[in-house]
Amino acid sequence: MFIETSAGELWISDGTTTGTKVLKTGFKDIYNDFVKVDNLLFFKAAIKSVTNTNATNIEWWVTDGTALGTKMIKDINPGDFGQDSPTNYMVYRNKLYFFGYSESGGRDFWVTDGTDLGTYILAESDYLGTILLDYDLIIYKDKIYFTFHNRALGIELWESDGTASGTKLFKDCNPGRDSFNLGLSGWPSSFVIINNKLLFFAYNPNDNSGRKYLWSSDGNAANTIAIKKLWNIATASTEWTLYNNLLYFKAVTDDSGEELWVTDGTESGTKLVKDINTGPQNSSIDKITVVNNKIIFNAFESTNGNELWVSDGTTLGTTLLKDLYPGNRSSRNYDSIFTVGNKAYLISKTGLNNFQLIETDATTDGTKVITPLDATNTSSPLGEGTISNKLYKNFGILFFNAKFTTDGSALYKLGTRTLSSDLKLVHDPFLIYPNPASTTLNLKYLGNNQIDKIIITDLSGKKILEQTQNTNQVDVQNLTTGIYIVKAYSGKDKFQTKFVKE
Repeated sequence: MFIETSAGELWISDGTTTGTKVLKTGFKDIYNDFVKVDNLLFFKAAIKSVTNTNATNIEWWVTDGTALGTKMIKDINPGDFGQDSPTNYMVYRNKLYFFGYSESGGRDFWVTDGTDLGTYILAESDYLGTILLDYDLIIYKDKIYFTFHNRALGIELWESDGTASGTKLFKDCNPGRDSFNLGLSGWPSSFVIINNKLLFFAYNPNDNSGRKYLWSSDGNAANTIAIKKLWNIATASTEWTLYNNLLYFKAVTDDSGEELWVTDGTESGTKLVKDINTGPQNSSIDKITVVNNKIIFNAFESTNGNELWVSDGTTLGTTLLKDLYPGNRSSRNYDSIFTVGNKAYLISKTGLNNFQLIETDATTDGTKVITPLDATNTSSPLGEGTISNKLYKNFGILFFNAKFTTDGSALYKLGTRTLSSDLKLVHDPFLIYPNPASTTLNLKYLGNNQIDKIIITDLSGKKILEQTQNTNQVDVQNLTTGIYIVKAYSGKDKFQTKFVKE
């Protein structure tokens, strides 16, 4: 396990006290782009600059788990500003493929095996403008297909077999080179595979309407064609949802606005599921999630506002699941929908300034507010004043902050069982390591919230230590061997857990 800290350190742990240690120091930032390739771990990081405190100088690094083997792979854009973070990347044939700015200023297509000599450009972009594209990539039929941009062709669909000679234009979807004129560049995006076909959105020749088309490819450029005129407002393939061997997604047409669509990868199999907000008005579809052999999603229509809907993939089977905020006011959740077993969980507004945890099995009766059995406060427990109005999922367990008691906000978890009795208070909302500790106790707060104060007491409650500076590390080497309680304060919230001093 690798851990980054706010102190600019990269730690490594095998789960034991002696095996938890600092691997590398001196970082300004370490980003969450950790990518495992064989026995190497790639990540993006920025080192501290002695001449420019505003420097970002982000580059790819690699580690084999040793201090000597932790190093910048290659300074491909020397100076203070380095690379973007995040950008898309792909592991293919035991190497890492990524987009990166070179010294010339272009955003090129690179490959690395973790060594300086094995890091080089496969496709060079000579476009030096300010347009920024989060290029898409996908592996299809043992090749990488990706969006790429140069002045000769504009923004088009490329392919790579991992070699320089095999990295080339695959399809000029919309011939022309003007990247700023939507009628003169393909701009492919949102790659996905269904029924052994590659689907994506791109502009079409001879259509300056500003609408993208849904395209289909079998890996042959001649058979790569536009199959439906749709403007997809999604920016990533995560907007595609696979359900019963079909892909569901949101798309816009002039006649129906933004609605729920389905495709099997063919023109005849690409169709509107239902015009929920009838006419050209948008239904604002999002959070499409499969649960209990149905799909649920947020949708807007004038009678009920933005609420939770359910569908079995048919027009008749697409209906309002439940009006959680009765009337035409919207309950729409702005966070993710998470599944645990055959149920889904979300934070939703059920009244004026009243945010609740909702459980649903995709049936009307099974869609309800849930609270712990010992809750003493049910008035907007997940609303304003909690640390973050969000759910987090880790190893099949949901974590979230809520005010289910009058004592204030606390961290709760919901396990794999789906009963309200399984909704429990968590007493260790931050990561502490190592535990047991002998010299230094490190703390990392869930959600990256600021820890204002740390207090350590013995089991009787006697204060042993208080710290308001450098609250991500506590020197415990002078404590006697035993069990202690560490308390963390963040704003009005307080949390505590035990640790062992060796």
